[in-house]
Amino acid sequence: LFFTGIVRRSSDIEEEKAWESIIAKANNNGMIIVSATGNNNKNRIYFTAGLEGVISVGGSDEVSQRWVHNFMRGSNYGDKIDCVAPAFSQPTTMFMRWRYTNVDGTSMATANMSGIVALLKSVKKSLSYQDIQDLIKKYSSHSVIGWSQELGYGLIDTFRALSSLKPADVNTGQLIKNLRNIKLQIESILSDLGGE
Repeated sequence: LFFTGIVRRSSDIEEEKAWESIIAKANNNGMIIVSATGNNNKNRIYFTAGLEGVISVGGSDEVSQRWVHNFMRGSNYGDKIDCVAPAFSQPTTMFMRWRYTNVDGTSMATANMSGIVALLKSVKKSLSYQDIQDLIKKYSSHSVIGWSQELGYGLIDTFRALSSLKPADVNTGQLIKNLRNIKLQIESILSDLGGE
């Protein structure tokens, strides 16, 4: 994953000094670190997600609110959260070989946000951590009403964020067409899951 310039992190390792150094080096080398807030339904952000230089991602549900399964399991929240991404019933092959199954959790949200960051960097490789943060602030669902402890700036509008990037060497129209094809493929997978 390092070659794409994105690191996905969703564990709870408390080695602050070492991580601060790793994150600073990664950011200085153009890498973006995306980390999950955690699944304890608490006002507490997982360790690495709370550090400077990390995109802190919480989970959203099917109506774009903070994902909560029950009183013990749900998206963690707090003063370090940057944004949310879908965490409810996400298709994956994580637990079943060769078949899709649906899984909940902020690790799924982090995977979704990592994909968005990778897509943005595929259009403009020079995007830094701060550039991604600026895109989140400008093109997320709460960019007008502002940041909140439960959702950060909300769900990023990938289409608008991509459309704002205008590198001369990229065919944005083709990229958007590819995104629509990906969306159709995801809808097909979801339809197949619903039919079982």
